[in-house]
Amino acid sequence: MKTSVSSNTAAYSSVPSPVGGLNALDNLVAMEATDAIALENLVPQPYGCSMRNGFAKFSTGYTGFVTSTAVWAANTGAQKLFAWADNKFYDATLSGPVGAPLIALLNNSWWQSVNFANIAGTHMLAFNGQDDPIWYSAAGVQRLTAAAGPGQWIGVNPNTIIQATVHQHRVWGVQVNTTFGWYTGPDLVAGAVAKFDFGPLFKRGGYLAALATWTIDAGDGSDDHLVAISSEGEAAVYAGINPASATDWRLVGVFFIGPPVAGRRFFCNVSGDLLILTQSGLCSMAAQVTSTAVNAQVDKVYSRKIQFLIGELTTTLGDLNGWQLCYVPSISLLFINIPVASATGSNQLVYNTINGSWCTFTGMDAACWVVVDSVPYFGGSTILYRAWYGHKDNVELDNTGGTSILGFVRQAYSYLEAPAAQKQVGMYRPNFISEAAVGYFADISYDFTLPGIQYPNPPSPIGASSLWGIGIWDSSYWTGGTIAQREWSQARGIGVAASIAMRVSSPGETTWVSTDYSYRVGGPL
Repeated sequence: MKTSVSSNTAAYSSVPSPVGGLNALDNLVAMEATDAIALENLVPQPYGCSMRNGFAKFSTGYTGFVTSTAVWAANTGAQKLFAWADNKFYDATLSGPVGAPLIALLNNSWWQSVNFANIAGTHMLAFNGQDDPIWYSAAGVQRLTAAAGPGQWIGVNPNTIIQATVHQHRVWGVQVNTTFGWYTGPDLVAGAVAKFDFGPLFKRGGYLAALATWTIDAGDGSDDHLVAISSEGEAAVYAGINPASATDWRLVGVFFIGPPVAGRRFFCNVSGDLLILTQSGLCSMAAQVTSTAVNAQVDKVYSRKIQFLIGELTTTLGDLNGWQLCYVPSISLLFINIPVASATGSNQLVYNTINGSWCTFTGMDAACWVVVDSVPYFGGSTILYRAWYGHKDNVELDNTGGTSILGFVRQAYSYLEAPAAQKQVGMYRPNFISEAAVGYFADISYDFTLPGIQYPNPPSPIGASSLWGIGIWDSSYWTGGTIAQREWSQARGIGVAASIAMRVSSPGETTWVSTDYSYRVGGPL
């Protein structure tokens, strides 16, 4: 609404919640009021900022951190969930105590998996660069080995393969500490494998870190391309079906994207793009190819607003295991799992693919992620969790207990439609749409100072019948549906631009829509 700037005039203004998401790029003065300086456990949606969902224990009893997960999806619709912990391989399909491992005494618990289908059915293949790969199908658990048998690879010892992908009906594997990719015959899991050396393409040296597929339109229709990513940050793109054919197999180009982070889980496909997490930030392969022969939609910059933040994190923590990109289409969110070198646990940077906005998640100490039947799961310390479940964290197996999810925001500064004028905010009210009572503690700061980056005082637990900083917490009981919660609170201080810092929690689905301000306008001095 329009605001008069006449001296000593009472005015009102409404600022939408920061649906523009986290902004670690722009100057504080230049930020849009709908951006956020900090946005934790609140997801920027087109219609407001929603509290993230919680998580619950799914399977327990692992003897170490669950560092790897995989899914087998059969052509009949059946699915299996697997997990690795403490150098053991488990069937984690059923919720509850996990039971005895399917395979024990492995050399490490960091595995990469891929699914592959042929006339014999569907197969889950998992590799770690040290152990004989695990092969799961309707026939049960088998191993890929160099020895004679149904899972024999002829040409290379499969226990040297650390990561694999499926490209044009073939399984491609990355041989650890080499520049070699090995590929099977068409529609085959085992048998003779052939070598392709990507090394001559890598001008910066290094080893082959990962192989991925990328669907692009090069002018003659959409087609899957193979992308070979080096440890020094070069991506070689190939088109064709048969690598042994000089006429069918061709190099599209070699692009410098920046060295990838540690591990082999630094890429994922989102729609028609291939995203790669590097020490330079989040790279879009669609943005690398600018030829007019390629689909015009090549200007995707997924991480522009947080590129500097990603760069800082990858520079500081890029050598740690636990980095992963995981796209969850059912909730339109892309997770970047960030390992940390402390006891505080891992966090996530989260991208909303609907509106292109970012936020951060805390409270989910994850080493790995997987999506099973459209539901995300993550591995924690001795527990495999189901994510995006209910509205509490760490819910027990019997669906009891759990802890409150706490969101925090420091919104970008706003002039409240009165630039250059001094103003004193008298009252303000965050506007929530929620299934249950919303508790919050908030404060207003002025003129681009950042005191609110430090959290306001922590709130009382959910359900406590006490005064919680401002407003009465859980003072009434609602019978269902959604309701608007709009409570005026007293502000303090004076300045030209104002920003709200708020910590919020609710035991139900909650969306923060906007904040209303009542203030008195003074002069420009």
